[in-house]
Amino acid sequence: MFYCEECRVEKKWPRPPTYPYHNRVTAQCEICNKFSVLYNVPALHLKPEEEKSVEEKLLDKMIQEEYKKKCEAMVLTVIEGTLAGAVDHKATNELQESFIEKSGKIDWYATYELRQTIQKHHDAVKKIERDRRLI
Repeated sequence: MFYCEECRVEKKWPRPPTYPYHNRVTAQCEICNKFSVLYNVPALHLKPEEEKSVEEKLLDKMIQEEYKKKCEAMVLTVIEGTLAGAVDHKATNELQESFIEKSGKIDWYATYELRQTIQKHHDAVKKIERDRRLI
């Protein structure tokens, strides 16, 4: 669900667990229809756990399992040199140690979002370091 900060406050929804590193997009809010910078969070995650039906809890569990598999498959690679494209095992181990917990359990959706951000910034930092050496 795409929603703006104003609607989040009005509906008393929590910020995404990955805030302030959460990916945001500029689009039309699904609640107020204004164009703004929006959060993108599954609608299922906006409901408190005690208000979810049995079907919603099962769906959430299935979604979490899929994101867990995606998280476990994520790797960081070497950017340059003769090993370019190979898995950077040290960086990948550090990536695999990042988690987001919610109510004492790992939130695999939020963890996946966080790891994607780490992956993107890891590549950007390595490219900047490479460019500095070339200057």
